[in-house]
Amino acid sequence: MNTKDETTGHKEKGSWWGLWAKITFFLAVLLVVIFAILSSLGGNSDTLREAIEQFLSQRFGGTAEVGTLHQMTFYPYMGADFESVNIYRGDDKSNSILNADRVSVAMGFWDVSLNTGKIKTLNVENLRAVPGSLFRKGVTINRLAVVDEGDAAFMRSNGKIGAAPYSFEATLEKFGQGKKRKYAFGDVRPFQASIGQARIKGQIEDLDTDMMQIKNIELGLDHPFLTGNLKLYYGGAGRITMKGDLHFGEATALQPDLLIELERDVPKISGDLVFTTLDYDDALDYGLLVDLIDVIKEALYDPEEEPQQPGYDWSKLEIEADITVEELAENGVGFLAFKAPLTLQEGALAFGPLKSLSDQAVMDGRVTFDTSAEPAKMAARINLQEWDYAALQKAFRDVSDVKGKANLIVDITSQGNGNADLKNNLGGHVSLIAGRANFPVKTLNLWGSGLVNMMLPDLSADTQADMNCAVADFEFENGVASANALFIDTSVVTVRGKGTYDYPSNMLDLSLEPESKGVEVLDVAVPVHLRGALSSPDISASKIGIAEKLGSLSLGLMNPAFLVYSLTDLGLAEDHPCRQFIERPD
Repeated sequence: MNTKDETTGHKEKGSWWGLWAKITFFLAVLLVVIFAILSSLGGNSDTLREAIEQFLSQRFGGTAEVGTLHQMTFYPYMGADFESVNIYRGDDKSNSILNADRVSVAMGFWDVSLNTGKIKTLNVENLRAVPGSLFRKGVTINRLAVVDEGDAAFMRSNGKIGAAPYSFEATLEKFGQGKKRKYAFGDVRPFQASIGQARIKGQIEDLDTDMMQIKNIELGLDHPFLTGNLKLYYGGAGRITMKGDLHFGEATALQPDLLIELERDVPKISGDLVFTTLDYDDALDYGLLVDLIDVIKEALYDPEEEPQQPGYDWSKLEIEADITVEELAENGVGFLAFKAPLTLQEGALAFGPLKSLSDQAVMDGRVTFDTSAEPAKMAARINLQEWDYAALQKAFRDVSDVKGKANLIVDITSQGNGNADLKNNLGGHVSLIAGRANFPVKTLNLWGSGLVNMMLPDLSADTQADMNCAVADFEFENGVASANALFIDTSVVTVRGKGTYDYPSNMLDLSLEPESKGVEVLDVAVPVHLRGALSSPDISASKIGIAEKLGSLSLGLMNPAFLVYSLTDLGLAEDHPCRQFIERPD
């Protein structure tokens, strides 16, 4: 009985193997027939041209016309080469939504089937698409092509996106030789691109289905001002998480951890942005970012479809993020740390309330920028109390043996449709009240070692002085700051001043009159005049005589209440010289 079963089993196995062999043979023959058919298909017949027209008409929802079909193939390469293609809106041939002079593309049959990303040829010439047909905005492609230069191969393109010219180049890897040569993006892909005046370059690495790493980024206008590395994670439904280590300007370092949601009626950015270091000079260069935003905005508008209005337009973006500045620094020395939420909704940006992250100061305030207004409106109100300016002196003057506290009040507004307008229309007050401190007289050398020597020739810059107080109150009007109060009172010298600072041009025009408290040098105290760039003005003896004492200057005439309050907070007595200086009548 077992023998019979075994014999039967062998017969059944033999039958199955025979059936499998037949199926395999049939499939092989079928594939050969299919490939033979595919190889025989193609050409440039009217039937194929009409098939392309039908496909394009269905794809774009209009009526397609192909002028000349040079070649269409299916195997061993899938591709098409045709010229003078037009796609019209409906049946109206006077209303073209897309047209191109030439389109030529070819990929290996198996490369298409296995999705290898390899391409044999690509050449698109003079393609023009109205907004919504190919991309969201109108696009003109002068050329998009694979270019083989022997030693290297590139994907290159140039044209216009919306109203802005663009260019793009990425390095390709080569596969095979001669007629079998193919191209694809490699694991490391250097690239460079431009939109308008904006420039970006870098290299893309470690690309998979949901992560892209961009290294050695250089982003800027005339020159790179943003560099570093980014990682982009694709979460589906237009959600992109961005993390990285970036550098801005000369010394600013930042770490973004942001979620970008693109498939919303209004795109949104949320998350955290941490400045491990925010350089003071870089922060003043915010105009670079404003200019970059303007350039990118220009690229998003097609003047024929959606005319660009003058001024800012941030209504098409929402932001909800926490900004942390771990170190606001100058010359590598930190002097303040703070954090604040940043929101942008319907074109209205708000940054605040500000909160100090160290014991260097008590901080509050808020900055707003309303781009929905015409022109855009900016306002900033910042209050620093009990600010330890030893760190400030160390950062800006490299002086470490200074002790004292100060109050800083910033209350400014402006309006305008660009960085230049905002500077020219700046108005409001900036006030600094410094309390008792101890420091070397050389600390008064705000603009170089020669200032004290010129004012007080017989006084050593190394002389230790006790500061009673310092008051600086500047009123801004049309971008020009005028000194309402400028007064420094120390144990060895009192300095009064007047003048202006032109913010748009960064020009200083300031007169200082010293008065020594030492009888032996009283008569040789020399008024000085500072004129020129804020960082390095020319210093010369002033034409104002000692007898004038600057007494005719309108110092303290505003008598602002917050200055008096600050003096009280700093513990200055009623008979203190700084209080008398501020409160004196006209």
